[in-house]
Amino acid sequence: MKKILSVLLVTLLLLTACSTKQEVPREDVEVSSEFSEYLDTLLVDFVSPTDFGINFILNKPEDYKFEPELYEIGFTTEEDLKESVSEAKEMIKELKKFSESSLSNQQLLDRDVVIEYLEDLIEMEPYYDYEYGSSMIGYQRNTMSNFTSTLESYQFRTKFDVDAYLNLLETFPDAVQKYLDLELVRQKNGTGFGKEEIVEIIKVNTDTAQQAKNSDYFLIAHFNDAISKLDFLTSEEKNAAIAKHKTLISENLAGAYQNVVDTLSQVDASTSTGLANKPDGKKYYELLLQQETGLKASIKDIEKVLNEEEAKVRKYMMFLSEKDYENMYSRYQERSFGNFTSGKELLSAIQNSYTEEFPKIDEPYYELRKVDESIAAASSPAFYYTPAIDYNGSEPQIIYINGDFDNSLYTTYAHEGLPGHMYQFSYFMTLKDMHPIRSLVSHTSNAEGWANYTERLAVKYVSDQAYADFYDMMETFTELFHIKADIGIHYYGWNLTEFRELLDTYFVGIDEETAQSIYTMIVHNPATYPTYYLSTIYIKNLKEKAQKELDEKYSDVEFHEAFLSSGSASFNVIEKEIEKYINSKK
Repeated sequence: MKKILSVLLVTLLLLTACSTKQEVPREDVEVSSEFSEYLDTLLVDFVSPTDFGINFILNKPEDYKFEPELYEIGFTTEEDLKESVSEAKEMIKELKKFSESSLSNQQLLDRDVVIEYLEDLIEMEPYYDYEYGSSMIGYQRNTMSNFTSTLESYQFRTKFDVDAYLNLLETFPDAVQKYLDLELVRQKNGTGFGKEEIVEIIKVNTDTAQQAKNSDYFLIAHFNDAISKLDFLTSEEKNAAIAKHKTLISENLAGAYQNVVDTLSQVDASTSTGLANKPDGKKYYELLLQQETGLKASIKDIEKVLNEEEAKVRKYMMFLSEKDYENMYSRYQERSFGNFTSGKELLSAIQNSYTEEFPKIDEPYYELRKVDESIAAASSPAFYYTPAIDYNGSEPQIIYINGDFDNSLYTTYAHEGLPGHMYQFSYFMTLKDMHPIRSLVSHTSNAEGWANYTERLAVKYVSDQAYADFYDMMETFTELFHIKADIGIHYYGWNLTEFRELLDTYFVGIDEETAQSIYTMIVHNPATYPTYYLSTIYIKNLKEKAQKELDEKYSDVEFHEAFLSSGSASFNVIEKEIEKYINSKK
């Protein structure tokens, strides 16, 4: 298992870790203790001792019986995958030995979530090329595109942390080479990047390689400042670390990114296309879509959900007067959300506004950082780093914003901050019973669906309800296009022309260059848009179900509390938890 999660752990740094409410346990405390102890063991077994994600998920690894070793980027071979699948099957057997009658409700929930996570891993065994081929290299949503920002967030708490960080940089070129070798194999197998994707990968890696060679590269100044403040290093040790780091950045880091450029420049790739046109790609996509969106639904069932959601949007627009539409569409184009002067002021305003819909929490201790220009092109518009499992509030939570502050980014701040990712994590910090292992098996659909759903609700805090409804419908309309395009490209195998037909039914005036860019982006990131947008629809549908069944007994605060109390789980699990909440209120 360590070989698998060592590759995936760093991606969890962008997700929300969870725990849940205290409850009255069932009678058999001894067996429940055994279950907790077994999960303690799994927590350690899940993570490689060389995984640098340990620095982010644990302030004090020793408290959880971790014995970390010098960090490096992990690489999973097909043999590693087979071994991990075999271990996962044994873990499931052990978990199922704990009878339902011996576990508390919370432990049952933890058990079901961990089992589902392991079952998902097992399902992906036949698709090694797809699962691991693009985890490191790419131009979006992979380790290398966010690696330098990740390094900036690394914490130097002990001398080991300094040594492990330097080793991570020292071994970085070898790790990148392994993934490049895998990409060359993928090219032969017909499962690798297409030529349009490679063009974009070369662009972003060239930028980082060139920037990292400069003596004023941002990581050099950041490291120098961090090391100078450490009281557990001597002056000689500080000077040696600073000198070594500068060399590792200009040679190893820059060299690794340049190696990606040089290697992929020699690849004669085919035209970028969806998974449906690649070996076993259609089968892989069906599984990927279910796992990434958190619901075991067929393509047919998903398309039914999309059609029903689109009918709601069109019905809303149909009853909107022409005057109201023109007025609100003008506001929508302006993207004006108040007159804030900073991200801090904006988030403080939300903190004072959300309590009618969400459980109140203390304002989190956080820091806003700007993405460095060297990686801006490859980075997301913004991202939130989940604090450690044993976070105690003494260190700031970190939100990265790609660009300068602007009021048009209001929903971006809401998504990453309040009432989105940072709120979700901060709320869970007040709840104690969920086992820490849930932080490692968290679901992207839960985190991103929540953040996307809540950013819409935050619009009314700076406008009126009528415009907030209009904004939600317009965003939903655009998101429906992206979900349908994702399915069309990766399940039905659409080429650019077929994709263009859908594009033209939703939007007018899109030029060919933009259309190609959107098509390539969707090809490069299968199931990513549905992870955000389909998950949002799932939450809205659960809310509508609760409103319909509870009528006057329904409460936004209570619904959101019930959702959050499920922790980071798939919608397969959350649906059951919301059903319990509804039944308890009737």
